[in-house]
Amino acid sequence: MQAYTDRGFKIKAILGDGQFQHIQQIIQQKGVILNICSANEHVPEIERYIRTLKERVRSIATILPFKKYPPRLIVEMVSNCVFWLNSFPRRDGVHNILSPRAIMTGQKIHYDKHCRLEFGTYVQVHEKHNNSMDSRTSGAIALSPSGNEQGGHYFLSLHTRKRILRNHWTVLPMPNDAVDVVHRLAATSKQTGGITFTDKEGNIIMEDDESDADDGPEDVPIPVDDDMDDIHVEGIDTRIETTGVGNQVHDTGNTEAETGKKKPQEWTMARPEHMLALKKMYKYPKYTLVQKTYKN
Repeated sequence: MQAYTDRGFKIKAILGDGQFQHIQQIIQQKGVILNICSANEHVPEIERYIRTLKERVRSIATILPFKKYPPRLIVEMVSNCVFWLNSFPRRDGVHNILSPRAIMTGQKIHYDKHCRLEFGTYVQVHEKHNNSMDSRTSGAIALSPSGNEQGGHYFLSLHTRKRILRNHWTVLPMPNDAVDVVHRLAATSKQTGGITFTDKEGNIIMEDDESDADDGPEDVPIPVDDDMDDIHVEGIDTRIETTGVGNQVHDTGNTEAETGKKKPQEWTMARPEHMLALKKMYKYPKYTLVQKTYKN
């Protein structure tokens, strides 16, 4: 909040979820309204930004030679995406020319200084040295620009396993030893393959599409009336069977009038392998779907 105030912005309201509940009184004492959404609700602007951020992270991961990623590398990958998202003007932003980073910090991006390395590039960073025979460079993986005026860059040192800031380096092809070091770091952190997004407590963050998806079962039995055995629909040729979907309707036995007993209820099961035939039947009326029926 102080950063926005220093840049001449006056904050009137903040949108957040339940995690900001414990600081609501502190924020309101400063004359700012903190609107907390209810459970199972989301702030659309924030959720859309998070979705874009995850897409950028996965795009970077697809071009890297690593199969497993340590938590430190995932955090730096997210930080790199945030840096570049804030370095360009937004279509719906407050300014058509200035980027969010330029508005909030007053610093601009220079191509010759800040666009020299891609995330995940292997380099040999130049270290301090003297006249001894010690190594003057060390292997590292490029992370993101620091944003300073000198054009420094953050790296993940493969020797110390820490983030370092350097302004001199030499780009080299990725060796197999560097890939093995990253995989060992991931194994030490008990990381599996792929990218897993977690919060600071280590809880896995679920996708919005998964939480909003229908949780109902796919194969839901649908009761069929007794008088629906022989039905004719105009425009459907019942003599044509869809290839690969069932055979013919099984005989359910004698009728109620012949046996004197109540006919057992029939159930038609909608199975996933029938979905392609269903789409074909609705698109081309001459096709029909022959389904199997099951007795109780």
